[in-house]
Amino acid sequence: MSTETLIFNFIVNSGFSKIAFGLLFLIFGYFVYQKKQFHATDGRRLFGWYFCLQIIVWLFVFSVTWVEWRRASCGAICQYFLPPYSNYYFNEVLVRWISTVAFNAGVGLLGGIIFSVFRRLTNNRVIDQLDVDLLTVGGMVAGWPNILIFYGLVFVLTMIVTVGRAVAERSAAIRMIVTPVLPLAAAAVAVFGDKLARLAKLYEIGLTLVS
Repeated sequence: MSTETLIFNFIVNSGFSKIAFGLLFLIFGYFVYQKKQFHATDGRRLFGWYFCLQIIVWLFVFSVTWVEWRRASCGAICQYFLPPYSNYYFNEVLVRWISTVAFNAGVGLLGGIIFSVFRRLTNNRVIDQLDVDLLTVGGMVAGWPNILIFYGLVFVLTMIVTVGRAVAERSAAIRMIVTPVLPLAAAAVAVFGDKLARLAKLYEIGLTLVS
């Protein structure tokens, strides 16, 4: 197998995107919390980082595809996987991969819309716009059905932090703080989401894009 094919498989099928997006959330959380103040522009910056990382991954994939297709010594692998010999590579790899990325982004955006409506109804008392942005981008990275793991992990971590603060401060009037746990939950699900979804048997009950 050629070096280009190995690189392609690493980017598309292994942990490249997971690690990259996990680091994205950790770095974003670090810089935001260093400022001690949260602004709406921070969330928009996160969306920018997300799309930049997606573009980088896409450029890698298509550049490797082009190089592999143009290799004169590609031989049998081209005849089996690449046009004009076969549409397998296009249909089973690129189309499936692109449609999965688009579907996951749509699921995350839908979740973001729901949380945005909830924010407006509660007048920012529970979550603010930065939380909505983090929940949206985290959901887009997690995808379906891992987004369920993401939301559940956010809830559990928020409860742990809230109860811990209530005990430490000996007060029952502690406001739930969602923002600090969001980057950690998003990073964890970006890297370990598939394993957690299988552990929770979400794939076994039909919660998948394709059968």
